[in-house]
Amino acid sequence: LVASQDDLTPLPGTLVPLDDLAFSALPPLSLVMDARGRKEDAIEVQLVAALSPVGTLDLQCVAVDDRDVRWKIEFELRSQASVSIQGLQHEEHPKLASARELILGVFGPRSKSVDPKAVKRLRSDLERLLGPKEDWGIVLLRGLAEILIQGLPNRRRSPDHERVWLNLAGFCLRPGFGHPLDETLVAKVFEVFPQAPQFSQESQVWSEWWTLWRRIAGGLDDRRQSILFESALPYLEPSRLRRANQAELARKRGPEDLLRLVASLEHLSAKDKVRIGEWLLPRIGKAGDQRVLWWSLGRLGSRKPWHGSSHNVIPSSEVRNWLDRMMGEDLKKNTDAALSAALIARFTGDRLLDVDVETRETLVHLLEEAKLPESWVRLVSEVSDLTDLDEQRVLGETLPPGLVLITS
Repeated sequence: LVASQDDLTPLPGTLVPLDDLAFSALPPLSLVMDARGRKEDAIEVQLVAALSPVGTLDLQCVAVDDRDVRWKIEFELRSQASVSIQGLQHEEHPKLASARELILGVFGPRSKSVDPKAVKRLRSDLERLLGPKEDWGIVLLRGLAEILIQGLPNRRRSPDHERVWLNLAGFCLRPGFGHPLDETLVAKVFEVFPQAPQFSQESQVWSEWWTLWRRIAGGLDDRRQSILFESALPYLEPSRLRRANQAELARKRGPEDLLRLVASLEHLSAKDKVRIGEWLLPRIGKAGDQRVLWWSLGRLGSRKPWHGSSHNVIPSSEVRNWLDRMMGEDLKKNTDAALSAALIARFTGDRLLDVDVETRETLVHLLEEAKLPESWVRLVSEVSDLTDLDEQRVLGETLPPGLVLITS
């Protein structure tokens, strides 16, 4: 979907060139729909669009193999982003009530006596009840997130309470979009941010703090992502780290997880992303987690954002020195640098985003010479998608089962 501020109003059915100046891309739409009894992992559909007499955009997903199977999505064009979904799964997970008892047994009213061991066991207890957490579907995850939000005021009882709450809340809300309730849930969780961690002396609490925001970054708007970036600057900007005790403080506050968060803020301007990258390049080969540095550079310089706009992608000319640094590595040994280089040199077919042909050809040769995955070579040589394994590596974890991200 794209939006236009142009005064022209073309008639329905008119083909209009998508001029970059007149049209801007809207964020990807992710929906959860009832499978209607279908057993397949994926169903091929065609998108059918029409403008209703009352001014709404009527979209339907129609199954290719059965035109009678369709899912209707309605957009209200006269107001802001109101979406009505027919066929959405509303049914509650059969064991959600039992999960509620477990969660509120730890994060419920203060009058309840809480076994300290129950706090540490909560995640494993939930898995025993609901099955492996990797298999929890998005409807169950958001149901758990709603319960966790009920217990939000009681997360500060102990370091373990805070750590476990942050971990579970981030896991259950990842990636911050994909469900109709996400805008509300993410906004509610973000109300916590100005409070900062209660147990600020605990490094693990800080790690989970930054990880929560990274996990839901895709559901945060420009303003909220900017707030996160500003809060990270004291632990990231070299000039601030030279101040008394600031570097030591940064080392105690989950620096690797903070860096992963900042690199995931796709709504930041290209200028800010370049600044961050220039701060990171001198740290290569020095102390610290080198894998996180390479990963962060790859996310910052990626040609295809996951949830952000292509307008905030760093111009290809600005990342040329990043690529030179990566291609100077032994890519057979340093696969982190290799994958990051592939993301930055990824071929999109958009001449405004793509790096020059010569650089891409050089990287393709280096990747092939190092016998690295063919999927990485294809990223640079042709328009292609990441494999599930590569997607997990780039995002930092798996997506909820059934949720597929389509990059713009």
